[in-house]
Amino acid sequence: MEVSLWLVSVTLAIVLVIKIFIRMYMSAYSSFSQMKWPTGPKKLPIIGNLHQLGGDVLHVALAKLSNVHGSVMTVWIGAWRPTIVVSEIDKAWEVLVNKSSDYAARDMPEITKFASSSWHTIATSDAGTFWQTVRKGLQSGAMAPLNIAAQCQFQERDMKRLIQAITDEAAKKNNILKPLDHTKKNTMRLLSRLIFGQSFDDDKFIESMHYDRAR
Repeated sequence: MEVSLWLVSVTLAIVLVIKIFIRMYMSAYSSFSQMKWPTGPKKLPIIGNLHQLGGDVLHVALAKLSNVHGSVMTVWIGAWRPTIVVSEIDKAWEVLVNKSSDYAARDMPEITKFASSSWHTIATSDAGTFWQTVRKGLQSGAMAPLNIAAQCQFQERDMKRLIQAITDEAAKKNNILKPLDHTKKNTMRLLSRLIFGQSFDDDKFIESMHYDRAR
């Protein structure tokens, strides 16, 4: 009896998940199908044009398709994900420069909201006042050219420290080590110096940050 109840529960859960995905797919498909897209290669159900993007390197495959369908075409990554591909330099300039504000919106998965403060980061927010403010802050602060240039000597020292740490650990552990851990620590050291200033050099802080992330 318990087994039967468990099977019924699992079956209902699977059916519910499938129903949700079908509803999401139909909603996205209906909204996209009502829009007028540039012409492009004929898509197949479910996979869209994925079958035409294999074999060659992606930019080569797209170049071959553009020779047939024009310098502005729509390629479907799956049947519900249209991507407009611009292959001509003048038209690309118009899209990316002259009308950049019109085409700068980001299509982010809903789940990324949790990791990006509801898309309030320079990498996830749409072009606008907020994005421009964040960019200006980075350009005049942590990512300012002079600040980046001033980091060169410290980066060289960090690389020497990284190589030495890897060498020491390899010698102690019979050449078995985790290089990713050392890379993470070095990245944290670089970011911390950008945040706290060039004089930052606190190995205990870096170790604690790495330990907390590892947990």
